[in-house]
Amino acid sequence: MILTQNSRIILAEKRKEEYLIGQKLTRYSVSHQEVDEHPTRPVGSLHTFSETTLAPQNKEQLIFDIDMQVLIIPFIGRVQVNDAKNQNTVEVGEALLMSIKSNKPLSIFNDFKHSDVHYLLAGFSSSEYVEGITRFSLTPDKPVTLFDKVSQKGLVKAVVGQWKGRSEDEYVPSSIQTFAWVVQGAFEIENCLLQKADGLVLKGKEKIEFEALSNEAIVIFLEMA
Repeated sequence: MILTQNSRIILAEKRKEEYLIGQKLTRYSVSHQEVDEHPTRPVGSLHTFSETTLAPQNKEQLIFDIDMQVLIIPFIGRVQVNDAKNQNTVEVGEALLMSIKSNKPLSIFNDFKHSDVHYLLAGFSSSEYVEGITRFSLTPDKPVTLFDKVSQKGLVKAVVGQWKGRSEDEYVPSSIQTFAWVVQGAFEIENCLLQKADGLVLKGKEKIEFEALSNEAIVIFLEMA
């Protein structure tokens, strides 16, 4: 593993956890509540990045102290996402992007009666308005752009892809800061070994070289201001 001053690894085992018995488990790879030098401190405009398992008929309630762009991607099941004005339902194979004003509640609800749901949430500090749901499917070695050039102050770009074992590729970012997070499987990214739920912060890279070390390995790249 080779790390420089322009890179930072966030291991799955180092994530901050919030656990409510019988209700939810949230693990934070990035948390705006952490201080400088903590592994899970914010990355540019990326102020929060988490994965949550939510029990049936339960909800996660969030309030941010700054304006945010929020990206939600379900991995298992579907969720209802509500704010003061809108209600959206997003399921596996879809991604939701929305704006939330500071101090306004955002709720994520599991309406299933007998099944857990599991989803990823990323929050970017930005007052630029964004809104939309996109559908996507994964084909080996063909990454998918979810929301291209969304804004210049929050989430700039989101790309997710699945690769065959031993496949080599490169990602060319359009902004100075990129966060790579392994959804499943294992990768070597810029000489760093990453496994499921590990993250890697990269700054100032003209291209990011990587290799999938397992079949059906999935990684998401987020570019931010």
